[in-house]
Amino acid sequence: MKIYLIWVWWIWLSAIAQILHNLWYSNIVWIDQSESEITEKLKKQWIKIIIWHWKVEILPEDIVIYSDAAASTPEVQNAKRKLSYFDFIHRVSTYFKTIAIAGTHWKSTTTALTLYTMKNLYSQHLALGIVWALVPDLNNKNYFLNQNLKKEIKQIFDHILTGKWKNFDYDIIKKYFFVIEADEFNHHFLSLDPDWAIITNIDWDHTDIYKTFDQYLENFHQFVNLVKNFVVIPSNLKNLLKPFKNKLKTVEKLQDIHFKYIFGQHNILNANLVIKLLSEIFWENNNYQKILENFRWLWRRLEFLGSNKNWTLIFTDYAHHPTELKAILQSLKEKYPNKKLIVIFQPHQARRVIQFFNDFVEILKKFNKNFIYKIYAARENLDELKKLFKEKDFLKNINDFDQLAWFLANKSWGLYLTNFEQVKNIIKKATSNDIVIIATAGDLDYLVRKNLWTFSNLNSVG
Repeated sequence: MKIYLIWVWWIWLSAIAQILHNLWYSNIVWIDQSESEITEKLKKQWIKIIIWHWKVEILPEDIVIYSDAAASTPEVQNAKRKLSYFDFIHRVSTYFKTIAIAGTHWKSTTTALTLYTMKNLYSQHLALGIVWALVPDLNNKNYFLNQNLKKEIKQIFDHILTGKWKNFDYDIIKKYFFVIEADEFNHHFLSLDPDWAIITNIDWDHTDIYKTFDQYLENFHQFVNLVKNFVVIPSNLKNLLKPFKNKLKTVEKLQDIHFKYIFGQHNILNANLVIKLLSEIFWENNNYQKILENFRWLWRRLEFLGSNKNWTLIFTDYAHHPTELKAILQSLKEKYPNKKLIVIFQPHQARRVIQFFNDFVEILKKFNKNFIYKIYAARENLDELKKLFKEKDFLKNINDFDQLAWFLANKSWGLYLTNFEQVKNIIKKATSNDIVIIATAGDLDYLVRKNLWTFSNLNSVG
């Protein structure tokens, strides 16, 4: 029997790949569609990566774990025994005390903060964690695996993968904690078995799945209904989640957190949500604040990359929604009030640009300079989107992704960039009075990292 993981590049699935490897599974094959920063990282762990499909024969006894985006690949289609990532995680969550971190924005940061704090204070209780970002405080991994509990964790994984109960210790069921970033896209977080949860915010998104805000909100209502114990929320969500008021624990007043490495009011709120959650679960007034203040950062969340030869500070962020761009702007203005902010924004999906066009224009105008890089059109069909263009009167003359990106740049007083050389030139020419922000949930971050040496100072990479 072999275990195949399809599309390891997808960061959540890459966490499963590394957890299995760490649990002594040696019969694993990883299949991906392209090289990436994630596959490079896996290769350094002596993990075998196969690029592209049709290169292996899936046998009836083999197990395939796959991302939804890989459902049509030949390996998934030919497998007799298969689980999507979310099916697999559902099964894992039923065996642990599961803390699910949900929300439209900043759930990765809040998941990382929760894992970091529990690792420092409650390590004997924490078995597993998965976050959609690499975290320096987790040894630059996107998962946590308690090395002292590997035997117990492997028992559970063996059962999930084989279905066999032989020699299983039933006392370990729901004995240890599992912290998971809970994604609302396509109702995914409804596949979890959560005991506790945090919801950071609710801000309409994924409009290809949720046609109205009410549909999106209903998805969160269903999630809250799944949680067995309680859900921690900021005070501004009380009305949206009013039907579940008896299950809610609200953060009404923020403790001031003096972070040493990260910054921004949104991160202070995230930390307060974590403090509320852990103090309620463990019934302790522990020194959470001091622990949280030492949290370093996480991958692609206002992450400092380094500086160019003119000592321009360069940051990268996963921002792909107007609210996230607004948080970047506010955080950097507060931290560096005398710097000029230059944003290079790669939209993630044309549909998001269409749905939130005016909001994007409004926030992009507030940067000192803005540049729009070509749209990262994941999961999108141009023919379908043309119908949306025609429905919006102000977009009726738009016919493709390039035209839409150019139009966004034009309306927001920015410039449209058609190739990566233009990005490199902007970064190279920026001065010590500037900050350059790479805002992308697409491939632009990877391109910048690969080329950072061409315009950076020595030893400046953060």
